[in-house]
Amino acid sequence: RLARSRLSPAETVRLGIDTARTLQWLHGHQVIHRDLKASNILVAADGSTRVTDLGVAAHGYPPRGLPEGWVEESVGTLGYAAPELLKDAATATPELDVYGLGAVLYEALAGRLPLMMAGDETEDRFRERILAGATPEPLGFLGPNLPLVAVIMRAIAPDPADRFPSALALAEALTEISGE
Repeated sequence: RLARSRLSPAETVRLGIDTARTLQWLHGHQVIHRDLKASNILVAADGSTRVTDLGVAAHGYPPRGLPEGWVEESVGTLGYAAPELLKDAATATPELDVYGLGAVLYEALAGRLPLMMAGDETEDRFRERILAGATPEPLGFLGPNLPLVAVIMRAIAPDPADRFPSALALAEALTEISGE
């Protein structure tokens, strides 16, 4: 649905809660997705979500099980990938997936990613801008006091220490907003 239209704040909260709970389950099994994006979240008719495409997932913190000599040069999708993953493709922490989900939720409300390439910007320059600490535009059009805006902006903080420490903490913040 994200490909067709924006979601309402209530729909965005529901998407966030369900996806964060799935991520927490993965994290509890030592799996970090590392490429969470809108196209990797399937939404069923009843509104429940499924996280797909674990092709670059890391198993364990730090990742283990990579063949000797394996070099990961690039993991994640620009616009959804946390800055620390762009800096070091071997990074595997829950905060990566919190950032990715935050970018999805931002996109759900705004109809665009939090950070986007400028018209003539190359991927390398875009990556450099992200690594230099580029920050997304606030979602002010939704109302600066909307609690959902604060949750999303925290989830996509450039510094992982400023994000929710886990997908569970993100799910709890979203659940508090929903009143469930």
